[in-house]
Amino acid sequence: MGFNLIFIYWLMAPTILLSLLNLMVKDIHAIDFKDKEMPEEMINQGTFREKNRLRTNEAFIQDAGVFIETSRRFIIPTSTVLIKINSLKQLRSVMSENQLNALIDMVTESLNVSKRGNDISYLLNDGDDIIWAQLLYTDLEGAYTVAMRIEENFKIILNESKSFNGTAISLQTAAVSWDSTEMKTPYDFTNAAMHAI
Repeated sequence: MGFNLIFIYWLMAPTILLSLLNLMVKDIHAIDFKDKEMPEEMINQGTFREKNRLRTNEAFIQDAGVFIETSRRFIIPTSTVLIKINSLKQLRSVMSENQLNALIDMVTESLNVSKRGNDISYLLNDGDDIIWAQLLYTDLEGAYTVAMRIEENFKIILNESKSFNGTAISLQTAAVSWDSTEMKTPYDFTNAAMHAI
């Protein structure tokens, strides 16, 4: 009788242990899959573009709300600068995909080297007409100064590049300040900025 119980134990114990191990491995795989999925989910939810390290349209709306509330509470002017590449449709027809990506990186770099510590950069639209933006704590005049600085830095970066020698490429910029008499929500702010560019 004792022999039978030991025999049954050794027959069942490995099966039970293997089942438990299998469940643990499945859980580990599920956690690993979630970890890999998270950056993609952030992009799908529209807050962050991993490719160029810029925040998106959804993040712009959320952050604009914070900037606007800070502006109201502490009476600090807030503005946004929008940037796009002139004649991008025509440029696309003569550029390779690598050249286009390099050009996008150059505009992004010009935003990054132009911004101050609390400015935030965004890529609002990366379809046919690519539009970048920066949220700033400044008045309209200050926003235009930032826009000019972005254009100047872009020219410097473009001139240093050997990929675009002889190609006429320029940026178009626009600036809008938050106006509480005409704008009520962050969407009004965004729409005004989009109309300006």
